[in-house]
Amino acid sequence: MPLLLFTQFYVAVFAITGCYLTARLAPSHPMRHALILGVLGLAFKIVGTITLWDMVPVWYHVLALALVMPYAWIGGRLREDQIVRGTTGRLP
Repeated sequence: MPLLLFTQFYVAVFAITGCYLTARLAPSHPMRHALILGVLGLAFKIVGTITLWDMVPVWYHVLALALVMPYAWIGGRLREDQIVRGTTGRLP
């Protein structure tokens, strides 16, 4: 079980970072772009869940599916907050 929780943690980091980068690179509507990536991720997660259903416990699949869109929203929200604050997020 600790390995599955660690997997959920690093998936969260990569998903939020990916959606943030997508929102950052978007020419307009950063949240929309982040959520579109979230929907694509959800589609792939559904296929993976169906394929690997018997490999891990049910709670892992349910948790993984339930968190895809919140991760996308968080990534988009981080970028929107940067825009509102007027910061670019660039390193000095």
